[in-house]
Amino acid sequence: MNHLEELLELAKLEGENKNKVLILGEINSEIATLLSEQSGISLNNYRFSVDVYAIKHIIKNHSHSEIENPKGQIAITDRDFGLITDILENPDLVFYDGKNKLGKDVFQFQKMIGDKYIVIKEVRTGKKQLALNSMRIIKKNRHN
Repeated sequence: MNHLEELLELAKLEGENKNKVLILGEINSEIATLLSEQSGISLNNYRFSVDVYAIKHIIKNHSHSEIENPKGQIAITDRDFGLITDILENPDLVFYDGKNKLGKDVFQFQKMIGDKYIVIKEVRTGKKQLALNSMRIIKKNRHN
């Protein structure tokens, strides 16, 4: 079991409310430069991270077919979490996406893997991290 799978299992524990952070790696300089130019935010020495709270959010809000299908989206499964690193390291499209509900700057990473996978990362300046905020899968041929 890899570290991301362990984090996923921890997120699924009922009554467990401890956060744990996993660093996935450093942002490559090409992506950091592109995002800095778009947003004005310096991302030098930033790292990608995932934490239990983000995984809990995704499971709660984006893993139910009956909710996602009517929106033209596909429910997130455990397998999809394993694609996050590839999406972040090899996106087809990446851009500044404004601010989330908490007022934090966010970036969107997209990759076609049959369907369109979208990973939203939020800027955590104090920790120099782009942290997982949310994830969605848009059905192929729907607004692609």
